[in-house]
Amino acid sequence: MSRSTMSRSGCALCPRAVDFDSAWAALECGLRRVVVSPAVRGAPAVVEACPLMERVYECCTAAPAPYIAELHARLRAFFEAHTDQQFDVLRAHTSDLLEEYLRLWEAFAAGCEGCHRLFRYFNMHCVTKDTGGYCCGGVGGSPQAAPAMHDVVTIGLVAWKQRVYSKLRPHLIEATLDLVRADRDGDAVSLHPIARMVDCLVLLGSIRKNRELDLYQDDLEFPLLRDTVTYYTVESSQLIVHNGVTAYLARAESRIAEEYGRAKRLEQSSLSKLLKLLNTVCVEGHKNEISRECMTYLRDRNVDALGRAYRLLARIDDGFGAVLAATHGWIVTTARASVVAAAPGTADALPQRVVAALITARRDACSVVRGAFYDNPLFVAELDRACHAVANDPQLDGSPSRTPELLARYCDTLLRKGSNRTAAAAATADTLESKLEDRIAEVVSLFKYIDEKDVFLKFYSKLLARRLILGASVSDDAERSLIAGLKVFLHNILTHNLS
Repeated sequence: MSRSTMSRSGCALCPRAVDFDSAWAALECGLRRVVVSPAVRGAPAVVEACPLMERVYECCTAAPAPYIAELHARLRAFFEAHTDQQFDVLRAHTSDLLEEYLRLWEAFAAGCEGCHRLFRYFNMHCVTKDTGGYCCGGVGGSPQAAPAMHDVVTIGLVAWKQRVYSKLRPHLIEATLDLVRADRDGDAVSLHPIARMVDCLVLLGSIRKNRELDLYQDDLEFPLLRDTVTYYTVESSQLIVHNGVTAYLARAESRIAEEYGRAKRLEQSSLSKLLKLLNTVCVEGHKNEISRECMTYLRDRNVDALGRAYRLLARIDDGFGAVLAATHGWIVTTARASVVAAAPGTADALPQRVVAALITARRDACSVVRGAFYDNPLFVAELDRACHAVANDPQLDGSPSRTPELLARYCDTLLRKGSNRTAAAAATADTLESKLEDRIAEVVSLFKYIDEKDVFLKFYSKLLARRLILGASVSDDAERSLIAGLKVFLHNILTHNLS
C-alpha cells in the first residue's frame, strides 16, 4: 500500500510518501517485543524506540493523506490477537487461576504502557479524546473523522477487557472473594492478590470516562459488601448467643479493626461503605443487648467493658440513648445510697459524713465517665444532672434538703484551725496545703449543683464571720480561694461582702 509522493524541499519533517505495509511490519515487530519480551516490556531502549517513533510520525503525516485510520485498525487487530492468545493460556490453566491471570495482566498492562509511549505522536495529535474521534495533527494534513478512535493504551485495555476479563470474570471475582472469606476465617492467606485485582478493575474501568469506578464497584465492591453483611450477621448473632455480650464486645472491636486493615487493599472509596455496613450489622443490630449489659457494667464499675461498649455505640447514630439513661440512674442510686449510709451518727459530724459521701460519689462517677466514656459531653451533662438531682433531693433524710446548710458547715470544718490536727501531725505544710486546695475544689464542684445557694451563703457568712472574729481561719489564702470559686456560680454582688 503506497501513496504518491508530495514535493519536498529537503525538510525531514515534511509530509512524504510512506509504504504503510512495510512501516507497519516494522512497528508490529517492535510492538511484539514490547508486549511479549520480559527484557524490554514497558521500557524499550532508546536505540530501539527512536526508529519506531519515527515510523509512527511518518505514518501520521504521510502525503497525500495520513494513515491514521489504518494505524488504528492495525493496532486494534494486534491487541485483539494478542489477548486471544492470553485467554487461551488462561483457559488451559488448571490451578490458581487468579494468580496466573494477575501475572499475565500485569505484564500486559506494562506492555500497553510501553506501546503507548512509542505512539506518543499518534496519541497526542491524531486522537480526539473528548469525542472519541481523531484529527490529523501532522504538517499539511486535513482533519478526518472516524468513530470510536482511541489512544493506544485504551485500545489495549478494551481488547483485554472484552476478550480476556469478561470471559473469566465469574471465576476471578469468586476467587478474590474466597481470599477475603479465608482471611476472615483465620486461614493463612496473602491479601496482596486482592489489591492487584482492584488495580486491574480500576484500570480497566478507566476506559469509561467519568465512570472509572463503575466496573470495580459493580464486579467486586458490591459482591464483597453483600458477603460482608451475610458473614457478620451470622457470626455476631452466634457469638452473642453462645459467649455473651462481654465476649462479643471484644470480638466486635477486633473484627472492625481487621476489616479496616483489609479495606486498605480495596479502592479508597470502599472504606466508608464497608465500615457503615459493619456498624449496621455489628452494632446497630445488637444495640439493645449491649445497652442492657451496660447497666451491669455500671453496677460493677467495669470500666474496660463500658469503654468497649461506648466505642462501639459511638459508631452509630443515637447509640447512647439507653446508656445515658442507665448512667444517670446509676449515679443517682449510688449517690443516694452513700448519703443514706453516712447519715447515722452524731449530729456534730453529720456535715462531714454527708458532704464527704456526696463528694466521693461524684468523684467515683467522674472516674467512670472519664475512663469509660472519655469525658464525652453527653455523659458529662448526664453526670451533672444526676448530681444536681441528688444534691437537691428533699427525701434523703425525710425533710427538706439540708445540703446547703451541711455544705456550709463542712466548709467551716475544713477552713477552721484545729480541725485537721491528726492529719497535720503526719504531713508537711506543703502537702496539707495541696490537699486543702483539692478539697476546696471539690466543695466548689458540689456547690454548683445546689439550687438554694442563698441558703448556703446565709450559713456560710455567719460561720466565716465567726472564724475571722476568733482568728480561727486556717488560712486567708484558703478563704479567698473558696470565695473565688463560689463567685464562678454567683453574681459578684452576692459574694462582695464575703471578700
